[in-house]
Amino acid sequence: MIATALGFGAESLLGQAAEIAMVGSFLGDGPWARSSGRWLMLVERDGRFELREAAVSSTREKPICGDVGFNVRAADAKPGTLLLRGFSAVRRGSVVAAFNGGSFGKFLLPGERLDLSLGGGNNWSLHAFGTVRPAVGAGRGEARITDYRVQMIGRGRTDVVFSLDALDNDGPPTILWAGDLDADGVVDLFADLRTHYAGHDYALFLSSVARAGHLVAKAASLTTVGC
Repeated sequence: MIATALGFGAESLLGQAAEIAMVGSFLGDGPWARSSGRWLMLVERDGRFELREAAVSSTREKPICGDVGFNVRAADAKPGTLLLRGFSAVRRGSVVAAFNGGSFGKFLLPGERLDLSLGGGNNWSLHAFGTVRPAVGAGRGEARITDYRVQMIGRGRTDVVFSLDALDNDGPPTILWAGDLDADGVVDLFADLRTHYAGHDYALFLSSVARAGHLVAKAASLTTVGC
């Protein structure tokens, strides 16, 4: 994936800078020049996930377009590997995963649900809602989705994870990964909230930073744009 980074980061509840990044090639200055250092990376081995400490390096490279390019890499990490640092509740070790959408993720159509289990009867689900209308001037069968939102349900509670005014049919939002990153028994999510086919708006939702009455909250984000 070649992309331009517009920015990432958030403040944790403790006031520490909490960041996400990804392994891969990226365009522009963005945050990549300071991506070198120690991170936790989310890796899969034999069907199991773990957060592993990694030394990440970021070096300049010739871009396929534009003037500046960076390559972010870590040993044994594939392009697209999620990197995290600065989250006080996220620590190295094994991680319970409930869903792995791979590089492309899963788009939930309005009315669709995704069941998630952390094991031991600890079950959760995501539900998508939205308004679907025929797209004006589009081909037969094409529709426009507006007022889109995804809700999480579990333990007798419901919370809106994210909402978008309108979707791009060629680049809809996707759920990339779900599991328990902060080991508190509540599902955390990594999603791409893109609204255009040429870009990505990655977001990490953690239960450990959620306010009272909520299940999760956006803990950090990373926005990229292609050539």
